[in-house]
Amino acid sequence: MKRAKLTKNFIEAIREEGKFQDVEVQTLELWTGKRGKVFYFRKSHKFKQYRRALGKYPEYTREMAVKQCQVYTANLAQYGALDPVEEGKAKHDITIADAFAHYCKYKQPSKDFMNCWNKNLRQLEKRKISDITKADIKQLHAELSQHAPVAANRAITYLKAVINLAINDEIYEGHNPAAKIEMNRETPRVKFLMPEQAPEVIRVLNEMRKNPRARNGAEALLLMLYQGQRKGNVLAMEWSEIDSENVWTVPKEKAKARKDIISPLVREAIEILESRKGNKSRYVFPSAEDPDRPMQDCKKLWAHVKTICGISDLHIHDLRHTSATYQLRAGANIATVSDNLGHADIGITKRVYAHVLTDTRREALQNAAEALKGENKQP
Repeated sequence: MKRAKLTKNFIEAIREEGKFQDVEVQTLELWTGKRGKVFYFRKSHKFKQYRRALGKYPEYTREMAVKQCQVYTANLAQYGALDPVEEGKAKHDITIADAFAHYCKYKQPSKDFMNCWNKNLRQLEKRKISDITKADIKQLHAELSQHAPVAANRAITYLKAVINLAINDEIYEGHNPAAKIEMNRETPRVKFLMPEQAPEVIRVLNEMRKNPRARNGAEALLLMLYQGQRKGNVLAMEWSEIDSENVWTVPKEKAKARKDIISPLVREAIEILESRKGNKSRYVFPSAEDPDRPMQDCKKLWAHVKTICGISDLHIHDLRHTSATYQLRAGANIATVSDNLGHADIGITKRVYAHVLTDTRREALQNAAEALKGENKQP
């Protein structure tokens, strides 16, 4: 574990995944990784290790973390517990509601997460995790699967994440009953802009770039389309991630597959980025309210674009599908597209874009058939 004074400048300069101990307050640590930058309290007391997540930076400051470390240290000395009244409950009697509240404290659940939780998982909130069996979760999954197989999968995935965090942060001691549940087989939802739609969408977005209020969102959407990257990665894009060769490296901490994504920038993307230089923020697309934070979303703007272009059922994520589909149709091999998308392995790309691969294979077979009949000059 590395040691340093966890000042604001030091924390904001961290780009690597790791653990850092404060040199002045040795019970204070900062863990960086897929959960972002999170302060932790950690201390040995009477041959026992105590650890507790404190809060996520920057919402939770070093000053707040230091004060909480002092409270926990005093409680250990006087009571032998971090929270004298709640310690027994935290370890043995924690409910799903307790675990969910802890999750929301350190994460930012998506709208889909909250909708799924309210609709499908509220029924479990008052139950102790220790009283829930794997059979209970299997039965819940089966019941939900009767009407919505995909939603059933999401519900179990979210529940597993909530309980895992409680286990990892040591507020619950026990097993995760939602782990290793057999999920329903899903057919990927893949929609993309048709050849007659794409140019119009690009034209509308370029027009919106002239409006200062719409520019951020319009250029972010264009970058998603041109580079094929996820919305979250584009909105959180930092100037430090772009090198002198116009290659954008999405660090593994931000990547879904937990590996760096190397994304060579196309001319259209370079033009957008050149026009944004000098925005006085570490982020390419800073928030209009706070330049020290990235833009949070552009759903409303995308809905407006769809209305103008007469497009109905197309999500922002489908811009990524559009890029991948057009790459494959332009003749790129599946391995190249998989790397461009940052998929964990090529099998994911083959499964998601099977529709395009079928068309490409049919074209190859047709070309071969015509060559066999002497209808073209290619061998």
